Amino acid sequence: MPNTPHDDNHAAAKDRVLTSAASGVYIRHPDASGRVLLVHHVRAGTWVLPGGKAEQESPRACALREGREELGVPVTVGRLLVTHYVTGRHELWPGARNIPGAYPCHLYTWQASIPVGRIEEIAVPAGELHDYGWFDVEEVTSEPGRMEFSNAANLLAAHRAHLTGTHAYLEDAVEF
Repeated sequence: MPNTPHDDNHAAAKDRVLTSAASGVYIRHPDASGRVLLVHHVRAGTWVLPGGKAEQESPRACALREGREELGVPVTVGRLLVTHYVTGRHELWPGARNIPGAYPCHLYTWQASIPVGRIEEIAVPAGELHDYGWFDVEEVTSEPGRMEFSNAANLLAAHRAHLTGTHAYLEDAVEF
């Protein structure tokens, strides 16, 4: 059977890099402090926004699922704050580059909220997360060892986008 244009396109598609997706949620405390919710990741050993890899779902659906799974309470997802293309140049935790499908990844960060009456019910899953806490963004991103470089850049971009009503685009922690 002769090659058709479709066959040529299919052959070229096999050489393309598949990019995975992940989503995180940026949740501000409902008081006037401006503190943001972070979780202490077991594997990374650092503080991160709640979130994780997409599982055959849209980035927004991933944010809803991951928020609920990592916090144990319902999460309402709002607007997209950050799109971050991560190649692994700055490893998210030691050994992350060795995980198949970890990189490259499009990380989407969404503005989100938890019902006020449910905040005291937050419970992180044992084995995946150590704890959760509410942090001042400037302090946590500037304190050495608290956050990994790419996650800190992503949090700062999400914080600025939230405050200004804009959207941020990053590639390997560099904002464009």
